[in-house]
Amino acid sequence: MEICTVGGYEAVGKNMTAVKVGEDVFIFDMGVSIPALIDLQSDNVRVYTEKQLRRAGAIPNDAVLDKLGWRGKVRAIIVGHAHLDHVGAVPWLAHRYPKAKILATPFT
Repeated sequence: MEICTVGGYEAVGKNMTAVKVGEDVFIFDMGVSIPALIDLQSDNVRVYTEKQLRRAGAIPNDAVLDKLGWRGKVRAIIVGHAHLDHVGAVPWLAHRYPKAKILATPFT
């Protein structure tokens, strides 16, 4: 088993962890940085692009998974609970993992 800490380990927010078991990778959480989102809201923009969120540091930088060669091996995105720092980036990042199922409770 290998673990890659993508985000959320240096500050609250942008939680994302990848765990490789054999040849399969599982992502736990895809959160946003609440302070970065609040800063963006001061621009009076209501819909954000992935590029805008990345530039603002609001979503995890998952490029490390490309460097490890893990992106195409992601089988599931597992969301622990419905707090934005754990689930908020799913709408912007999940498409980058086309083979992955999103696993969460209906509320999440």
